[in-house]
Amino acid sequence: MQRKKKKFIKKYGHLTIVPLFTDENIYFAIECKRIKILPDCEDYILDTEKFANRNYTNTRLPFEGQIAFIENNKLTHQSVSNEINRRLPKRTTLNTTQLLKIISKHSIFSGCYYSIHKKNYGVNELFDVFHLLFDYSPFVVN
Repeated sequence: MQRKKKKFIKKYGHLTIVPLFTDENIYFAIECKRIKILPDCEDYILDTEKFANRNYTNTRLPFEGQIAFIENNKLTHQSVSNEINRRLPKRTTLNTTQLLKIISKHSIFSGCYYSIHKKNYGVNELFDVFHLLFDYSPFVVN
């Protein structure tokens, strides 16, 4: 017997999105990128820029989420965050007020960061981005 899916559960390929809130009017986005080499951080930053450009003021939470899957065992969350922080100030279309800063959320996971940016519309309100940088290299088969 197949269970009936609730209308707020969305399927995207292999990714299932289940909202944290039951209010369908609240919008929370998480962007994910694979990092194989440091130049891949540019695409990661473009996702941060997407957040700054989205205009859902009534339904948007004042924070966003980003996940990086680091697929190269020569890279660490520190080297990736350093590269992102090196590139962020050079972006003319993204106003960053706080570069990625490490935060401790769990004793066994050290790849948690946050940054602060300004929206590119309206009164340019601030928003936070929480970043999870995972070492995915043990799971990658070349």
